[in-house]
Amino acid sequence: MKSILKKDYLLILVLSVLCFFTIKQIIPNAIYLILAILLGIYFFPLKLIINSDFINKTESSKILFIALNMLASIIIVLSSLLFYVDANSIFSVIVSYSGIAVFLLLIYSYLKNKNKYFIYLSLSILWLNAGILAI
Repeated sequence: MKSILKKDYLLILVLSVLCFFTIKQIIPNAIYLILAILLGIYFFPLKLIINSDFINKTESSKILFIALNMLASIIIVLSSLLFYVDANSIFSVIVSYSGIAVFLLLIYSYLKNKNKYFIYLSLSILWLNAGILAI
């Protein structure tokens, strides 16, 4: 997979650590907001444009790639908004349902593709999702 970073799922794990530091008020919310928005922009539109291997993939891999990156972008951007709104808002419900969709895509990618990248990306998204819902 040709992308800016080969292991960009590690960026989500780093964002999870930053989320923890933001919850503990070690770093300000504004820094997390800026980094989460930039990472959200990277995962959905930018990664699809940059990825040159995307055209040569099978149809199911394309759909899985788009769905995982779109859900990662949604969860990352909404995670930054959850620091500013009430925890019982519609945003937390969207993050919860997005986490369920990522879990279902994890099961599908494990059973059909067995691509390690999709599995690691799904697990890192679920890790961030669990940290966000603990706010």
